[in-house]
Amino acid sequence: MIICLDIGGSTIKAARAAGPDFTLAHMGRHPTPLNDFEAFADLLGSICQQSGAAASDPLSMSITGVVAPETRVMTCANIPCIDGLVLADDLSERLGRPVLISNDADSFTLAEAHRGAGRGR
Repeated sequence: MIICLDIGGSTIKAARAAGPDFTLAHMGRHPTPLNDFEAFADLLGSICQQSGAAASDPLSMSITGVVAPETRVMTCANIPCIDGLVLADDLSERLGRPVLISNDADSFTLAEAHRGAGRGR
């Protein structure tokens, strides 16, 4: 199973992907904590617990902002509490599971290329 989050400046959309074809089951929407990293991490932890995923199952996030490839530092103007963090490492340590982060526009492009309107092109 993979816990999937789409993190924006106003809401976090959650789902879990399970089974051989990674079928998505929606897990709701939550307001994004913008200025409090503890609240941000606690919310993600709560979503992980509600998913029923094992601790070894990854949390995969598409997020507004970018991760510098050489330093892994997050740049995110509209979620100040995560700006400047090595977010994947910080969350992985706190949540006790692998954390993968990608830019939301990159994630959208890959989804369209593999499962959407861009498939086969």
